[in-house]
Amino acid sequence: TQDELVQAERLAAIGEMAAALAHGIRNPVAGIRLFAELARDDLEDRPQIASTMTDIIAESDRLEKRVRSMLDIARPLEVKVRADDLAAFLAGLVDEFRTRAPGRTAVDLVVDDGAGARLANVLFDARALGECIETVVVNAFEALEGKGRVSFRTSLDGFADGRPAALVTIADDGPGMDEATSRRVFELFFTTKRSGTGVGLAMTKRLIERQGGTIDVETASGRGTTFRIRLPLADDVRA
Repeated sequence: TQDELVQAERLAAIGEMAAALAHGIRNPVAGIRLFAELARDDLEDRPQIASTMTDIIAESDRLEKRVRSMLDIARPLEVKVRADDLAAFLAGLVDEFRTRAPGRTAVDLVVDDGAGARLANVLFDARALGECIETVVVNAFEALEGKGRVSFRTSLDGFADGRPAALVTIADDGPGMDEATSRRVFELFFTTKRSGTGVGLAMTKRLIERQGGTIDVETASGRGTTFRIRLPLADDVRA
């Protein structure tokens, strides 16, 4: 209980800081983006400078996303779960990741044929789950540095209390993490990347739990990393 109170106070302080930060940054960033767009439109005959304007717009969007992430930490997370086809949803995401995979990175998907009917009736929020998987996959792409494999698998499994669950496994054959890092991987503001914020996986854990699911990680130095996301089955919840 004491730990929860400390965390609540910490989040409240972060919320106040994030609101002030957002107010001070968002308006200037919007102005920078607007002027860069106007300048790009006037520079069609000067492609090199127009390309620089495009880079400014992209960096403005990235900064806006960072500010929004800070606000999301502090505010209550809203998810709207509904029964949906998890296998079909994941297949669409994997197709998108294949087009974005850097270098010689391969992306594949395996669906447990015996679980097809039940995987078509899983409770999740498509937007929230998509954000969670995006965070995991982008981290995997960065770890692989343009060569390696990211593998997805959907199957049936169970929660720790014995309830049945749909399981999404995301594994890479990258460098993996040592034990000390893996213990803190979902900790807010913990990161091993120089440009990282330590927000992505902490938010991922919160979003998965808001959907009634769980997420865990298995990794070791030199042996890749595997994330497992478990989500409730709609027919089991109704029963």
